[in-house]
Amino acid sequence: GAIAFGTQQQSLLRTSELGGGVEGLPSFNSVFLGVTPTPPPDRCGGGGPAVASVGSAPLAAEKPFLFLQNQTLHLALPPIRRQAKGAAPRPHHFPAAPLASGDDDDDGRSVVFVATPSDSAAAINRQLARGRHVVLTPGLYALPVPLRVATRGQVRGAH
Repeated sequence: GAIAFGTQQQSLLRTSELGGGVEGLPSFNSVFLGVTPTPPPDRCGGGGPAVASVGSAPLAAEKPFLFLQNQTLHLALPPIRRQAKGAAPRPHHFPAAPLASGDDDDDGRSVVFVATPSDSAAAINRQLARGRHVVLTPGLYALPVPLRVATRGQVRGAH
């Protein structure tokens, strides 16, 4: 269906697909960045443009996310899209890997370790030495020694 903005004064919609279009644009400013179909510019009370439409987003970086598949948690890593237009591909099209969490998890299948601020530098370094990618969940990490990253892209921050 159509998106109805209601009485919202400002809005930003990025890299999305509007199956039913837009109705009831907000009173002041709307920005559509990489949205398909692109809504036409509209005018409101003051006579100035209320809608700015930009055909594509120069860079669109979606956040990594977790999903369950065959009773196993996986981490999906959406690729950075250039000149992005429309919605991102479905999650099953993203590279994904089984997760490990906790220092004693060594099932041999997991290639991603999810660290929390309670994990020690030694525990995270052990996971890195096993070749696992590491996701650092938000928080303050008190690490008395540096993390030893041997492979580019082996550590990813979760926002």
